[in-house]
Amino acid sequence: IAATLRITHYFVMILGFLTAVSQVGINLSALFAAGAVFAVGIGFALQGLAQNFVSGVILLFERSIKPGDIVEVDGYVVRVLKLGIRTTLCRNREDEEILVPNSHLVESSVKNFTLHDNNLRLRAAVGVAYESDMKRVFAVLQTMSGALASRLGSRSPAVPLTAFASFLLDSEVVCWPPD
Repeated sequence: IAATLRITHYFVMILGFLTAVSQVGINLSALFAAGAVFAVGIGFALQGLAQNFVSGVILLFERSIKPGDIVEVDGYVVRVLKLGIRTTLCRNREDEEILVPNSHLVESSVKNFTLHDNNLRLRAAVGVAYESDMKRVFAVLQTMSGALASRLGSRSPAVPLTAFASFLLDSEVVCWPPD
């Protein structure tokens, strides 16, 4: 409401100024030409605002991203807290709040981990030496990830081998927590 009052105040002041100048007898055609150039500049400045507004409407109707979703934007995994008309409020793993312009969510690639369900997959990288007993390593990792109290019971944890590095065998522990 304060912003509306401020804009109304400026509009009334400009209208009053133009009326006063016209009554004094000053030719306003040059002033209107300068105003047109100024209006074009404002139009370019508002282009980003309009783009974010339209993107916000698209997100609200499309529902491809909604509050509570876990998404990856620019390499950061965040939880969507609130969808706004111009920006989306997100929180990252470091408990920082981030405002993401809606146009960025519509125009760039966004990975939505919880689009169709809330089953979020978590991964933890594990590297072991080549000399290790791999059967035992995989058995321990499988047992430990299976014993997590906070895992989704319908999905079994997995321990895939991901790479042969210079000094380590890289694998990861994958599990699905309910939240």
